[in-house]
Amino acid sequence: IAVDLKHEFELTRVRLFWENAYATAFDIEVSANGDNWTQAASVSDGKGGEEDVALASGTHGRYIRMREMGRAMPEYGTSLYGGLRFASAQHDYRCHCR
Repeated sequence: IAVDLKHEFELTRVRLFWENAYATAFDIEVSANGDNWTQAASVSDGKGGEEDVALASGTHGRYIRMREMGRAMPEYGTSLYGGLRFASAQHDYRCHCR
């Protein structure tokens, strides 16, 4: 899943709201242009539910994505509830994904 925030921001955290089919391992990546991506966080012990992930200091981007590398339920994909939350020092953003 990737989200266009429409403007570049300094980002500090991402909060994911997983359904039962959650990722056990994933990276959070950011991009200024949607083509070149930089890893901002890596999670290797995802627990599902609500996960709050701190991003690397100095993370900036217009685009942010979650790249899944392991699943709790391999027979299914991964599934997020409708909301993702991104935070910076100045703002709190909510994205409703469909």
